[in-house]
Amino acid sequence: MGGGGLFNSYLNYGPEDLLVQSTSFGSFIFGLPVLAHMLGKPVYICAIGAGQFNSAEALRHARMAVKLATVCTVRDLASKRLLDPATPADGRIRVTADAAFRLENADVEALV
Repeated sequence: MGGGGLFNSYLNYGPEDLLVQSTSFGSFIFGLPVLAHMLGKPVYICAIGAGQFNSAEALRHARMAVKLATVCTVRDLASKRLLDPATPADGRIRVTADAAFRLENADVEALV
């Protein structure tokens, strides 16, 4: 899973939201690594951004999802610090380039 600022929570989010149908996007995104882990499948979280958590529970579930991942890369140091404030020496969470960085530039003349 990955790309963009997937790990956030702008809507109401509570401890009961994980792994249930909810209006919160977080309940879906944070639950995917949990389901994969339960099925014995590896999880690769690629170039995500993290931020804007409206509850401690949403942040806790995001951190749990990252801990269950086989590999996790984030697109900036702030996301790494938010998802793993202890910054372990094992290098499990790595900062990488934003996945959209290599998109072709828009034709500026066509936009004017």
